[in-house]
Formats: sequence, structure tokens, C-alpha cells
Amino acid sequence: MCFRMKNLFIVLSFLIVCLLTSCSNVKEFIDDEGEKIGHTVYETARSSRLTKLMNEESEKIEQMSNEIIRCFTEPDKEALKALFCEQISSQTNFENEIDEAFEFLKCDVYTKSELDTSASGERSWDSGKCTKWSLYPDIPYIAVLCDSDGDSDMERRYYSINYDWGIVNDEDKSLEGIQYMKIELLNVDSMEIGDYELD
Repeated sequence: MCFRMKNLFIVLSFLIVCLLTSCSNVKEFIDDEGEKIGHTVYETARSSRLTKLMNEESEKIEQMSNEIIRCFTEPDKEALKALFCEQISSQTNFENEIDEAFEFLKCDVYTKSELDTSASGERSWDSGKCTKWSLYPDIPYIAVLCDSDGDSDMERRYYSINYDWGIVNDEDKSLEGIQYMKIELLNVDSMEIGDYELD
């Protein structure tokens, strides 16, 4: 009987050790999975937030680029001037630069354009609030027809435009708007409005 008790004790001890060991393994597995699940939830939330920010950025770029194209192709000098930040629009040579831009980008008939809704830029946050947001978009091309020499023969021209755009600047509201714009007659000539080194 003593031998049976001893064997039973050994078997029970072994089972208890096995159960305790397997329980601790289960606990570790659950902890590992819980950590992985937490990490996955964090990554998904982060990815969702980045996607939302990128979509917002793309929408803003598309709206601004379409407005710039509209200003040049209709033509609408006053609307274009309103897109620039106060520091640029208050400069003494600003009106002349706008006039030169409309002389440079001649458009009798607007045909088509290509927009790039992604851009480099920077964003600063403070306590969950965006305090500074700048983008550097470009319009790869605007195709227009123009009568350059007055003989009614239309010439096809392709322009590209890139611009520096301060969307939010809580430190200096006078920098909100377009700060710089470069217009290029593709592979031929270019002209600039504003100050590239402003910000």
C-alpha cells in the first residue's frame, strides 16, 4: 500500500507540475497574444489615422490645384491674388508679378491638365492640434492653346506649376496661403511669383 501511495504521490505530483507548467505556458501565450493584439490594434489605428491625413491632404491639393488652373485659364487675376499669403501679397512688386504671370501663361483655350495630389510637406502638432502645415505640390502640366502672334493660328503649349502652400501657421497667420509659385513653359522658359525662402 505504501508503494501505491508513493506511486500515486509521484504521479499526482507529476500531473500537478505538468498542469502548472502548461497553465503558465497558456498564460504566457495569452500575454504574448494580448501584446500582439494590442500592437496590431495600435498599428491599425495609426494606419487609419495616416490614411485619413493623406486623404485630407490629397483633397486639399486637388482643390487648390484646380483653383490655380481655373484662375489662369479663365483668367481671374483677383482670385489668384487671393490665394497668396499676406506677406507675399503685400509686397510692392506683387501686382507686377501677377501681371507677368498672366502674360507668361497665355491661354485662349484650355484643353486638359494633370494633377498630382500627393506632395512633400511638413506638419507640426501641439496637444493634438495641427499648428503648422505646409505642402509643396505641383501641377505636372496644363495643356492650352494660344494665339501667340495674333494670326489666329493656335499653338499648343504645356505649362507646369509648382507652389509652396502654407495651409496652417498658428505662429504667423500672414504666412497662410501660397508663398511661392513657379510657372514653367515646359522645357522652354519659367517665371516665379513670391519668395522661395520665406518660411
